[in-house]
Amino acid sequence: MTQRALAASLVSLPLLGLTLAARTALAFDSVAGDPILDRFNIDLGTFFYGTGTTITLNGQYGERGTPIDAERTLGLREADRFRLDGYWRFTKHQRLRVSYFQADRHAAKTLDQTLQYGNVTFPVNASVSTQNNASIAELFYEFDFLVLENFSLGVDLGIHNINFGMTLSATTKVPGATPATVTVSQNASADGPLPMIGMSAIWRVSPQFYFTASAQGLKVTVSPYSGSFQDYGGSVVWQPFKHFGVGGGYDLFLLDASVNKTSFNGHLNWRYSGPRAFISGSF
Repeated sequence: MTQRALAASLVSLPLLGLTLAARTALAFDSVAGDPILDRFNIDLGTFFYGTGTTITLNGQYGERGTPIDAERTLGLREADRFRLDGYWRFTKHQRLRVSYFQADRHAAKTLDQTLQYGNVTFPVNASVSTQNNASIAELFYEFDFLVLENFSLGVDLGIHNINFGMTLSATTKVPGATPATVTVSQNASADGPLPMIGMSAIWRVSPQFYFTASAQGLKVTVSPYSGSFQDYGGSVVWQPFKHFGVGGGYDLFLLDASVNKTSFNGHLNWRYSGPRAFISGSF
């Protein structure tokens, strides 16, 4: 054997070992319809969104923003909601999970107080239009250290990417100005990844019913946020067919953070919670 052939063999042996190890790790008896052992699962549905939002936006030149209760002061209520959850189980004990949630709200209300929002002062009796867009995308690695026939329990490590924006606009009268009215608007937006750690569990009570539960959170300083983040959820799924079922659940998310960004300098206290309904696919 030549030196070149010998060198090629020595290089290929570790690669072959890694390939065989990967195949061994990925080789497990997946069972479609079993939430403990299925390879792919996806939930698609809607979230009956209830929220509490307090936002403070400071001005560019040192103006102190007014803490604004978005629901009471601005009249935000309704939301267009969408939620997607899914995972890929690539070994018996390991999963990659993704989730995406979006809620858009808008409202119009006449103010009963003066609001300092960023660089703009909205006076009493101004008719303010508010647009609020919020979304959360999640990516988690989950290791199920306990896997039984009808129960699994694991630890989660991943990120939430939050995108939150709120725009206030109003047409107000300006005494002595030409024209007599002027339209003012101020936008605040913040986005960024937030690390999370937590735990999750699945309990299969019968071939047609199972429960899920999860809890994640962390208190960190990650630009542009500094504060605490918590996310809790639970669901029950009825799966009358091997690959498809329907489910319902409840979720609670809490964010209390200072934000230091060019487009958002202030404080955001945001809570959303409520039940959700979805269809589920297992493969």
